[in-house]
Amino acid sequence: MSCVFCGREESSSASIIRCRSILFFQGIGWAKVLINSRGDDMKKFLCLYIAMCLLMGIVPSAMALPESIQIVIGETYDFGEEVTGGGEIVSLEGSVLTGKKQGTGVVESGDEKCFVVVRDQNARVFLYGISRLMTLYAGESFALTGTIYSRDPIHTVTVKVGDEIFVTEPADGAFRYSMSKIDAKVKFGSLTPGIKRMTIDVETDAGVTNVWDVTFVVKERIWQRAENSMIYEPEPVAAFFGDDSYLFDYTMEDGNIIVDPEWVRENIVSLHFFYGMSYSVNKKALPNFEVALGTILNSQVEMQYADGEVRRCDLADLVMCAMGDGTYNARFTSGGENLSSHSFGTAIDINSALPVNRMKEENRAIIADAMAKLTYLGDGFIGNTALYRFSYDGKAPETGAVPDELKNCLLYEIAFAPAGFNWGYYFSEPCDPMHFTLTEIPANERVVIVK
Repeated sequence: MSCVFCGREESSSASIIRCRSILFFQGIGWAKVLINSRGDDMKKFLCLYIAMCLLMGIVPSAMALPESIQIVIGETYDFGEEVTGGGEIVSLEGSVLTGKKQGTGVVESGDEKCFVVVRDQNARVFLYGISRLMTLYAGESFALTGTIYSRDPIHTVTVKVGDEIFVTEPADGAFRYSMSKIDAKVKFGSLTPGIKRMTIDVETDAGVTNVWDVTFVVKERIWQRAENSMIYEPEPVAAFFGDDSYLFDYTMEDGNIIVDPEWVRENIVSLHFFYGMSYSVNKKALPNFEVALGTILNSQVEMQYADGEVRRCDLADLVMCAMGDGTYNARFTSGGENLSSHSFGTAIDINSALPVNRMKEENRAIIADAMAKLTYLGDGFIGNTALYRFSYDGKAPETGAVPDELKNCLLYEIAFAPAGFNWGYYFSEPCDPMHFTLTEIPANERVVIVK
């Protein structure tokens, strides 16, 4: 969820609640200062401000509980609001929690829950830093994290989950043991639905000590099959795949599409690019991606500008890796009604951080104007590297060899079009210049530059 006030991404409503509260109280503080200095007119302003806050829903609200906390026996934690639960490991007084004994528990406030870990710092052996586990879906994995510390040599570490998992690993007399060593052997994905109890026991010279005891729930997802009616134009998708393997089983959670992990394992593969980047694509689209990305890695671009200046760079230099770029991502289109081609692993977004590549119709005119000034002069080779030469009837950019408004155009003309991709720049509305796709047919006719 993104806070409308600060823009931060958070997994709960915490950011919005926090920012609304801050805005409310800061606004009142500012108004009081004005009242003291300017009198009755500012009192009217204060009344108006509070009324606007109420209309906008900007009112003080309870802080969201953290997902988890870890304290030691005797330590206190103030949630800022009254909480309940926790079991025998803590004592509660209103909003304040105090650790009583080593263990795990859950405290609640309304529909918010916080996973609590209490550690005995005087214990001869303890586990520190393990991840929260309250709910798991059947078939999903869970990573065991954290480290076991002991004052005595550790002989074995045993993880038990009900009657379904029992794994014992030797520790060879170490005084510190990372849970990552046993993680791969504990197959959480094999658990059946139901309430489960997980324990972690450590055997040392002093005996066997339980360092973790937690109860969690394994839920079963109800899957439904994606249908062609969920795709704006299913014909190009079906034509590319030649079958219905692109129709996955899915469920909806908090407005997000959760795809059956089995479909993902069967159909989505990794493609390694440069800068250490790895892209997830559909296995049937892998050859197309390999051709396009291979061309990017083995090509150069030369630009001759109107003032006679000549600049040259690797085609790969036109790719600016950003967090917004990506390939496989099961989601709806920006309109929220149809499945995006990213859901099938047949599309890629590139240079999403460039303003000219954002999904705005005015960017079409900017790119069209730049393309009209571009002339293809031919290609050749420098050793084993292909060289594509262009003239541009305009100014050179302040930095780099190619203007931002032409970067994705050249990537498309040189690399993606020959590999069978279409370019989102040619979509009807809105223009989507960052988008390259194998399973969508743009409404507008392509302007062929590299012939």
